[in-house]
Amino acid sequence: MEARTTRRAVLAAACLLGTGRISHAAWPDRPVRLIAPYAPGGVTDILARSLAQVLSPQLGQPVVIENRPGANTIVGTQAAAQALPDGNSLLLTSGAGFVVNPLLYRQLPYDPARDFSLLSVIAESPLIMVVDARSPIRTVQDFIAFARSRPGGANYASVGQGSPVQLASEMFAMMAGLSLVHIPYSGSAPAQLALNAGDVHVMFDALGSASGLIRDGRLRALAVTGAERSDAFPDVPTMMQAGLAEYRVAAWFGIAAPRQTPASVQERLREALAAAQGDETLRRRLRDFGMVPQAPRDAAALASYVAEDHARWAKVISERGLSLSPG
Repeated sequence: MEARTTRRAVLAAACLLGTGRISHAAWPDRPVRLIAPYAPGGVTDILARSLAQVLSPQLGQPVVIENRPGANTIVGTQAAAQALPDGNSLLLTSGAGFVVNPLLYRQLPYDPARDFSLLSVIAESPLIMVVDARSPIRTVQDFIAFARSRPGGANYASVGQGSPVQLASEMFAMMAGLSLVHIPYSGSAPAQLALNAGDVHVMFDALGSASGLIRDGRLRALAVTGAERSDAFPDVPTMMQAGLAEYRVAAWFGIAAPRQTPASVQERLREALAAAQGDETLRRRLRDFGMVPQAPRDAAALASYVAEDHARWAKVISERGLSLSPG
């Protein structure tokens, strides 16, 4: 009797283990949701949809974009933090949501370190410093001289309080020793209109957003903020080449999963993302929109990348006295 009972226990355990293996092998068994905390139609939405197209074959399931914009990415990020950690809900995250918001806001409904595992950084998006094409300002040093000639009278446009555009502008002002007035707008389009109308003097814009107006001769590019010149505008210097040796800024976008997602599923997602990042169609699509495709990084390299970004913006936010309240 005891032997039969033991055999049954062993068989039952084997069945349970077998079921576990079958369940793991079947993941994902339904469409994967990618929460994008941005409105549809913008460059970040294009990134999400372009990635979904090449990630879906890697996972064997459709990757469905769910746009959840609002509150500097807080709305969508909170939704992802509250999602079931089963691998079927992912977040298109960014430096804004993962690094800057925790520095700007005293209270957040999520904690990146507690609630998420960053799986990959997909792309960086350098900004470009632009002025109205009719302006006499032709170089970064021209603008610095202009701003110094009217302390507190020079201003810049941004796409909102706490946005990467505002932070890039404040970092520029800090490094150049300037006092600039911040004029926030609801997006790139109204900010660009204000720049063309002479209501504001300068703007740091997403390269993909500003490129059409630069080519049309309505905006003049002074510098790009990345480590290298842009392939789209090879004649435009980097900010470092223009005289600010320590200035390097690029917004970044990556994929995160709820932290409690099983480790085996996270590893499968990392593998699928790495394969997608090597897809030349995706890389070309990103470059077309002014982004710099990123190679896969291991966990240690990702942690170092985020830590460097945190240190950069913590200094700017502290020295410029920036803070925000949710809502």
